[in-house]
Amino acid sequence: MKKDHFGLLAATMTVTAMFSLLLWIAPLVQPLASTQKIVAIGVGVLTSSGVYRLIASTLYELFQRILVVRRLLLGRNFLEGTWVGFYVHHGQPRYTVEFFDQESGELKVSGREFDSSGKTRIGWESYACNIDDASDRLIYSYSCDIYAVSTQRQGIGVFKLLRTHKRKAARALDGYSADLIDGKKDPNFEHKVSDKRIPDAEALFKAQEIFGKRT
Repeated sequence: MKKDHFGLLAATMTVTAMFSLLLWIAPLVQPLASTQKIVAIGVGVLTSSGVYRLIASTLYELFQRILVVRRLLLGRNFLEGTWVGFYVHHGQPRYTVEFFDQESGELKVSGREFDSSGKTRIGWESYACNIDDASDRLIYSYSCDIYAVSTQRQGIGVFKLLRTHKRKAARALDGYSADLIDGKKDPNFEHKVSDKRIPDAEALFKAQEIFGKRT
């Protein structure tokens, strides 16, 4: 959710509040002289501007601080939390743990990949994310560090958002990631295990519970 969305919501709430106030004070203003009415209108304009700024800043503050507010306002696009996945790479099992952060209103993805022994192989962070409502797809670009090599790589992730209902937030993802150096797609199926960030060890345990502990 971008800041302009907060502005639209704040404007709607401001208009509603000021209209309700106008209905209440209209009978009180009616007997006033023309000059006094003009002053009253000016005060109303200034007041509405102040109310708008207060509502907008309060909404954004609540959005950043309270997870429940983000879940409510983001609705079907609420993805924040810990996701775990599994795929096979050159015959070896790989588990992924990702955290989706929407605290700022923009989606950010960070994650790590583990082998069957729990050793970290790769770490990555997104730098551009897009949720396509029309196709129900998540697309993001990322930078990743493969611990076995010295260079950093860039890549793209493309995932279908799997929902139990078209108005509900996705609880599973099905897609792939591909490093731009070779374009090879690594398929991955992910489950959301928490709306909050949980430790890697706990998330890895949940991944092994869901997908099976493989060696």
